[in-house]
Amino acid sequence: MARADNDGTQISGFPASSFIGNQLCGPPLTKNCSAANGEINPSMRNENKGGDGNGDGVDWFYVAMAIGFGTGFGAFILPLMVSRRWSGIYFQFLDRMWTRILILYAKATRFHAV
Repeated sequence: MARADNDGTQISGFPASSFIGNQLCGPPLTKNCSAANGEINPSMRNENKGGDGNGDGVDWFYVAMAIGFGTGFGAFILPLMVSRRWSGIYFQFLDRMWTRILILYAKATRFHAV
C-alpha cells in the first residue's frame, strides 16, 4: 500500500487517538519528550530498566545465566573432585582420546611426507 503523504515514519499513519494511555512522545505525536533545557524528560529515561524507571533494577537474565553456569560447572567438577574413581575414569577417557587423536594425526601426515 503506497501513501503519497509519507513523512518517513510508520507511526505517522495512525491517528493521535491510537496513542492515548501510552507513554510515547515526540513527532508525529503532540507530546514533547524534552524539557526546557533540551534534556530528556526524567519520566522517559531508562524506561525498560527495572520497575520504577530509575535504572536500578536487576537484569534477571544475567542472574539466571550465572546461576545456570555455576550449577552446570559444579555438577561436572564436584564429582571429579570428590570421587577418585570417577576422576580416574574421566582422565583415562581423556588420555585415550588424546592418544587416538595423535595416532590419527601421525597416520594422516605420514603419507604426505616424502
